[in-house]
Amino acid sequence: MLHPMPHLPGDDGVLVEFEGVAAGYQRGPVIHDVSFQIGAGDFVGLLGPSGAGKSTILRTILGDTNVYEGNVRVAGQPASAGAARIAYVPQLETVDWNFPVTAEEVVLMGGGARRWLPWPSREERERAHELMDRLGIGEFRKRHIRELSGGQQQRVFLARALAHEPSLLLLDEPTSGVDIRTRDEVLHLLDDLNHQGITIVLTTHELNAVAAHLPWVISMNETVIAEGSPRDVFTPEILRATYGAEMPVLEYEGITLVAERPHQLGRARHDGASHEHAAGRVEVASASDGTPNEVRGDGV
Repeated sequence: MLHPMPHLPGDDGVLVEFEGVAAGYQRGPVIHDVSFQIGAGDFVGLLGPSGAGKSTILRTILGDTNVYEGNVRVAGQPASAGAARIAYVPQLETVDWNFPVTAEEVVLMGGGARRWLPWPSREERERAHELMDRLGIGEFRKRHIRELSGGQQQRVFLARALAHEPSLLLLDEPTSGVDIRTRDEVLHLLDDLNHQGITIVLTTHELNAVAAHLPWVISMNETVIAEGSPRDVFTPEILRATYGAEMPVLEYEGITLVAERPHQLGRARHDGASHEHAAGRVEVASASDGTPNEVRGDGV
């Protein structure tokens, strides 16, 4: 059983707040005039094309960017003040896989920052083992991290983050580069963690595979274009403003999906009865192209 830290929200229940924020790095801002709020216990996805500033949002929450304009508050305090315990899971491609470290040692790195001893305590090691068992990677404790599959590596870094006992979990493309089964397992695991009280913010470029599962999404391209449920945000107008391309929207068994390539729309029409609404939404009565029945837009 995981034991996250208290949410520590501000007085109004808001855990993360951006107010007219321009932030970036030494060369200048990457995001501009960004405003949104994330409440304690929320599960939020950041959507947008490459270079939209999704990762910069996460790093700004961590206090790792230059804020040129506006205010960023976490639990009612400036982001750099450490008012909430935050854990961060980076993109896997940013990891140095040649560093000589085992899976267990990676996980232990998440819980040792609070101690002055250079080695983990028995309690910390037991905690790491508990987390690894919980995530189904206990048998790989002594393996070098580069010997694991992409899904196993993602679970190792998730266990490392959870060892910090966070109230806020930030994940940068947590399902990138993993197979369909692992992606679904990761999403269900994150949903379980969210129901145990951890606020989760993740970035993703996978609209149907990931974003359609989330209860709340923020669509952005250097600034916030729209936010809401996937059904509210997945409209041709918002997607065009976000990605700069026409992206037809499908209705499949009451679920809103995005056809990212034009031929998908034609295939959907061929496979079942459909009709196009004035707003560009297409309702598909039946489909045989492998659209997963488990996809849903009201949570994972």
